Amino acid sequence: MMVNFRQKGTERQAARDSLKLFSGDVSSIELNRMTEESGKSDSYKSLFKECNDLLAKTGKLSEDEDLLSLVSGYPEAKGEAAEIKKPGRKTEKSYGAFWFSGISVAAALIVLAVHLGYFNIGTGQDATIQRYVTRVGEQRVVTLPDNSVVSLNTGSILLVEYGDDFRRLNLERGEAYFDVKPDSERPFSVDVGYRSITVLGTAFNLRRDPDQFQLAVVEGKVALHPRDEAMINGASLLALPEGVYSSKGGGAYKVAAGEVVDYNNLKHTYSVKVDPDIESYRSWTDGVIRFVKAPFSDVVRELNRYSAKKILIEDSSILNLPVWATVQVSDVSSALMGLEKTQPIRLVFYPDRIVIRSNIN
Repeated sequence: MMVNFRQKGTERQAARDSLKLFSGDVSSIELNRMTEESGKSDSYKSLFKECNDLLAKTGKLSEDEDLLSLVSGYPEAKGEAAEIKKPGRKTEKSYGAFWFSGISVAAALIVLAVHLGYFNIGTGQDATIQRYVTRVGEQRVVTLPDNSVVSLNTGSILLVEYGDDFRRLNLERGEAYFDVKPDSERPFSVDVGYRSITVLGTAFNLRRDPDQFQLAVVEGKVALHPRDEAMINGASLLALPEGVYSSKGGGAYKVAAGEVVDYNNLKHTYSVKVDPDIESYRSWTDGVIRFVKAPFSDVVRELNRYSAKKILIEDSSILNLPVWATVQVSDVSSALMGLEKTQPIRLVFYPDRIVIRSNIN
């Protein structure tokens, strides 16, 4: 059975956006994107309204003992449902602010809706969805059903869906290195926001941040194209243009080994560069990060991804210190102490944070 990826992707996006809206943690940029998407896609607009209607009902449902019992049966919802209701305390609601303390039920309802087929995600006999998560500071290696291997970096979420004639993944956040087994009959596609990377068999690193993503192709060639386009087969992949630099807008094009794409999700612009040290983009899979004349602020920003404690720079004079270093990501504190020996900085450790100050009097 063929799966309608356009519809499935729209369903997921509408559900995520609805939860984001009701959580209250939504920016004006995100609101504008939701409005723009509603204007472009009747399917998204309809599904978004369905999700909002479903969430709006959870004020009453948050006191429904039968629902709470049902929610607790789903592993994905247990953590959310644990704090839904406390004895003697009525659930508070504020629909005007798109927020209420019953948002845990709202999230759980979306989980239930997905599992019960409300959004028809992965219900075909030829498709199942697996979810892989890493916490801050954690890395893991996942072997997929076709023996492709995915290495997940710190703080990542990856959805995997395999069928008889497709391999579809979604990097919701974080970073992953993909070593893809060749299969000309089943393209391997990774969604990242409104774009997708499709390959037949290659190796590449993909990092997704809130406002941008970075693609580094280590081996072979990949296609970078709009998410809702049909899967790209071998012939169409080879026919795509390549060597496109500093371009704007959509379209599909080919990215070859040694090339790095930086894509801005807000402006929908990208740039492509050739990096002779392409192997450095996967050095984290060996537990190390290499910095070559990197500003100290960039080093700290990167180490923060692996640290349970927030790392703060309190002296602007050291922000642009050039750093040459190779650090172990498994022990951020030791990495910082190593930098303290080579840089004019001083570390101050607190229970909840690490503060860096200048050591120049």
